Formats: sequence, structure tokens, C-alpha cells
Amino acid sequence: MLFDNNDLFGGMFDFDGDGKTDIGEEFLAYMMFEEMTKDDEKSKTDDRIDFDGFDELDEDLNEDDLDENSEESDEMFGSDFSSSEYASTLAASSGYRPAPIKKIEYPTKDVSNTVKAIPTEMTLDGYKAVRKQFLKDCALSVVIGLVMCFLPALVIWAAFKSYDEKNSASGFIIALVLIVGVVMVGAIIKAIASQVSPSWTSLKLAKTAYSNSAPQEELNAQKSKKRKTTIIVCVCIGLAFASVITLSILNSVHLSSVYENAEHLIESGEYLKARDSLKDIEDKNYKDTSALILLCTAHIEYDGGRYVDAYYILKDASFRYQTSSQQSKISSFRNTLDAEYKAYIKRMSERQQQEYENRIVNGVPYVGMSESRIADTTLGKPSDKVRHNSEMINGQRYTANLYDFYQNGKRIFTARCIQGRVTEVWDERNSTTNTYTPRSGKTSTDPSVEGFSHPEDFYEYYWDDFFDYEDAEDYYYEHGGK
Repeated sequence: MLFDNNDLFGGMFDFDGDGKTDIGEEFLAYMMFEEMTKDDEKSKTDDRIDFDGFDELDEDLNEDDLDENSEESDEMFGSDFSSSEYASTLAASSGYRPAPIKKIEYPTKDVSNTVKAIPTEMTLDGYKAVRKQFLKDCALSVVIGLVMCFLPALVIWAAFKSYDEKNSASGFIIALVLIVGVVMVGAIIKAIASQVSPSWTSLKLAKTAYSNSAPQEELNAQKSKKRKTTIIVCVCIGLAFASVITLSILNSVHLSSVYENAEHLIESGEYLKARDSLKDIEDKNYKDTSALILLCTAHIEYDGGRYVDAYYILKDASFRYQTSSQQSKISSFRNTLDAEYKAYIKRMSERQQQEYENRIVNGVPYVGMSESRIADTTLGKPSDKVRHNSEMINGQRYTANLYDFYQNGKRIFTARCIQGRVTEVWDERNSTTNTYTPRSGKTSTDPSVEGFSHPEDFYEYYWDDFFDYEDAEDYYYEHGGK
């Protein structure tokens, strides 16, 4: 059905320019009004959306009207030619291009509260506050992580300290504890990372919001400030490294200078000056400093005639940075010390032997003297009647030989020997009374057997009064012993 173009709108919907406004053109106009209405509603709805962009719309877009309009157009034009196709064809012929419909994306409902708190627009102070909170969360998480890792670390340390080479299961236990400890530490790190992750996400969103909302001049100023800060930090780090390297070079130069000067002093024989110079750098562990100090000390002791001290000082010194010429001189000095040491040992041995001989020939038997030299002292040969007793040493019984020395029928000295050495002596040369009289029958001074239940106990108590155990045993039973 055709309509008269002399209407209120003056043919403004005559898209094909044929001077008539048919039903299709009117439908297209209706669709245009519908789209504009939806755009207005969308703008109003966007204004109602909360600043964080996560509140849902109060009402959905009404798509029923579109469906009804589509059904009406199908009834009028047929199902083979839909209203949308007609509208597209008609718009193409008239040069009309409707604006694209912008799709609104709504966030999911499972977004964290921290992320929801980040607005779509943010100032510099807000961004700094979010960054400060992120740094606080990181510091707190690190502290908590260290506290939580203390127990696993303590268990691992205790396992390693309890390692026993003799226990075959010790290695397996340590490996098991180490694996469990690593797993626990990994779980702790993962838990800490999950706690920091929301703060990190908030920081990224805040940075994006600030970048999108801040004026370009402010962003440029921040970039310039950041660039300057980076340059300053890099310069400081570079200066620190340069300072360390410079100090290291200067220290190396100083050590090398002192060391070389000491070597020249050693070459010239000024060992005391060289040692004092090297002691200033002894704690630096530079080359052969410690060994050269020992070398200088050995030369000083040698020059003072203390050959043995010099030998022991240089004995274990090790030289690794000396030239072949220097090593040759050191070896020559060591050979000299070896020869002096051997000569000293020989002289000491001869002196000790001479002292030993003099002590035997000019003295009396003494503790430690060889039993074979018992007759070589000034007391002469002992009595042919050697007495015997026994002694327990470390749980083993040994036989002792007692040698008596007489002068004018009086015993003046007794030496007791065990295992070839003199172990005890009794010197009675200055005694005013006769402390020993060989038993030749019963006298008033004979030992009493009363109080003894066995001849061995009797002999242990009166061993000095009998020639041997058999003599004491006979006496024991002869005098009423049981």
C-alpha cells in the first residue's frame, strides 16, 4: 500500500528517492528509532554503573521488540526476504551506514574485593597508595615466610648434624628429611605467592587506571622522574662497583709492593725488617707471606745459635710462589738446618749416654736404671742371695727381684727390679739403726703371724724380711700360721 508523501515529515523517510514512502521505508525508520532509543538507554545505564565497573545493570536489553518486528516484517515481505536484509539493501542504496552497536562486557562475579576496590580512574596519590600497600604485603609475606621456614630449616640442620658414618641408614634418613623439607618450603613459598598475587594484580590495575586517566603531561613527568631515578640508581651502582674495583686494585698494588720489598730485604739478609714488613699484610693471605715470615724467623733463630728452634720453625713451611732461584736458596738453608739438627741430636745422645754412664759409675742404683747394670755402681756387686716377690700391674702378676747391698755385714741399700728395670730403691746408708737383719732363727724381732689367714698375705706385708715367698711361707707355718 502506498502513502502520500505530503505528510508531516515531508518525505524524510524516502530513502530510495522515488517520491514515495512505502511500508519498507517506514519499517526501516522504525528500526532506526529503535536503535537510537537503545543507545539512549545504554548511555543512561552506563551512567548508573558504579565507578569500579562491576555493578550489574538493573535491567537487560529488551530483545522481544526486535523479535516481534522481525516476525511482522517476515509476514509482510515473506520469509525469503527478511527485514534485516531489506534494511541492509535499502541502506546501501541510499548511502546510509548505521553506527556499530558497542558490546558491553560485564565482569564475572568471582572477582576479589581487592580488585573491585580499584576504580577505573585513579590519581597519582591513589596509585602510590596501592603501590605502598603492595610493598607492605610483600614485606609481611617475606617475614611470615621466614618464620614458617624456620622449623623445616631447623629439622634439616639437625638431620645433617646427626649424620653417622657407621650407620648405613643415616644417609637415607637425611635424604628423606631433605626432600620433605624442600617440599614444605615449596608449599610455603606457593602460599606466600598466592597471598601476594591479589596485591600484584591490584597494582597492575591501578597502574593501568592511572595511565588511562592521568593527563599526558603528568604521565610524561612521571616517566621523566622514573628515568632520572633509574639513571641515578645505575650511576650509584656503577660508582659502588667502581669504588670496589678501585679499592681492590689499590689493595693489590699495596700488597704487591710490600711483598716485593720484603723479598728484596730477604735477599740482602735483613730478615728482621723483612719479617716486620710482612707481618703488616699477614692477615691478607697474600702469596707466600706466612711462609716467608717463618723463613725470616728461622734465619733469625739460626743466626742466634738456636739451630733446633730454626729447624722446627721452617720444617713445615710451604712455598708455592717462589722462583726457582729462591726455591734453591730455601732448600740450601733447609739442608743446613737438617745437618745442624742431626749434629745436635748426636751430641745430645752422646751427652745423655755419658751422663747415664756417669750416674751409674759414680752413683748408686736409681729408679729407671737397667737391671743389667745393677753391679756397676759405686756400691759394687749386690748379695748373691736375690730375694723375690710379686706385684700386680694392670691385672697381670710380675716377679720382682730384690738386690741387697751390704757393708760390714750391714745392709745399706736395696734395689727392686721388675721387667729389667729398677722400680724401687731403699737407701739405708745414713741410717743409725740396722733396719734389716737376715732371718737366721727366731728372735725377739721376728714378724708375727697373728692376724694373717694366708701365707701370701703375710709375705705381702713382711716381704722385706724374707729372701723369697717360700722362705716366708715356711716361717708362716712354723709359727702357727693356718
